[in-house]
Amino acid sequence: MLEQNEKQMVNLDNIVAKANNRKRLTVGIDVDNVLFRIPLIEHLNMVFEEKYTYEHFVDWDGGNFPDHHRHEMFAAFKSPEFMCKTKSYLGNYSTIRDWKLAGHRMIAITRRAPNLYDGTRWQLEKEFPGAFSKLIFVAPNESKADWLLDVGADVHIDDYDVLDAAEAGIKTWLITNEETRYNWDLRESEYLNQALELKYVKLGKDEEKWFR
Repeated sequence: MLEQNEKQMVNLDNIVAKANNRKRLTVGIDVDNVLFRIPLIEHLNMVFEEKYTYEHFVDWDGGNFPDHHRHEMFAAFKSPEFMCKTKSYLGNYSTIRDWKLAGHRMIAITRRAPNLYDGTRWQLEKEFPGAFSKLIFVAPNESKADWLLDVGADVHIDDYDVLDAAEAGIKTWLITNEETRYNWDLRESEYLNQALELKYVKLGKDEEKWFR
């Protein structure tokens, strides 16, 4: 019995040692269309009584939409009532929770407008209480990579701002799916890992890159 208990203790010590040696990562995670779904096409259809689909959303700047629809897009991007009431994707909470429990440090990073700062803090804490150690707001003329390097990010996950981070040597994941046709040209980059949603991102593993 004593020998069996000693073996159990040795096994337990090994498990604890492996857990302690597991690499803890600092992960930068974009907010819009990564953490929270932005229902922009639904909004345009409601305002203008149109029948757009996400197949029309091929340019993040909306260059293929009529000017008055494009102006409404940019107005929506600066509206707290629209942006800060969006919901997280199904499964994101459990993914973030598991990463937090694994000891990873998570940083939210976004280009949201200054008038959205307070609402974004509230939104992030409401959907992911206590999960993020920092929230970074990046100005339009700034590179996310500079901020990510400053916080020592090992991984960056984004739906658009990916190339700077990859070039800076940060392992970078592109979230790309049927609703993000504005980033499909980035799928050809050999420097990016790719996933349909946040829950498919693999942290700390050299997974095969996914291409459509």
